[in-house]
Amino acid sequence: MWLVSLRPQSPNICSNVQSHVSLSSGAGEAVVLATFMVSVGKKKLPVAGCRVQKGVLDRGHNFKLVRGLDTIWEGSLIALKHHKDEVPTVKVGMECGLSVEEDVDFRPGDVMVCYKNETSPQVTSWNPGF
Repeated sequence: MWLVSLRPQSPNICSNVQSHVSLSSGAGEAVVLATFMVSVGKKKLPVAGCRVQKGVLDRGHNFKLVRGLDTIWEGSLIALKHHKDEVPTVKVGMECGLSVEEDVDFRPGDVMVCYKNETSPQVTSWNPGF
């Protein structure tokens, strides 16, 4: 009797105990075409002039700078601009300017990858077979 009443809840109990899984999904990629130094107050910040090759770049997502097979930098943007206008997203085929807070060595040919981190609970398909 005790096993029968516990059976429907068993998979849910196990799923709640397990940790969450972190997934990252790619949203877009842009190739660096040129680099610039822009003055913001007394600081000079590097800006990457890019063209979006795949997907969409979203300012709210995370970014990483990839050179060859190496990840040079990871973080978020402080500015995403298209024709001197601050924009939330940039689509395929459009050119944009990306700037980050840190001093990053952008080079033509580098790839800026936009991705979103998501966490989801692990679900078990455990069936006790009662």
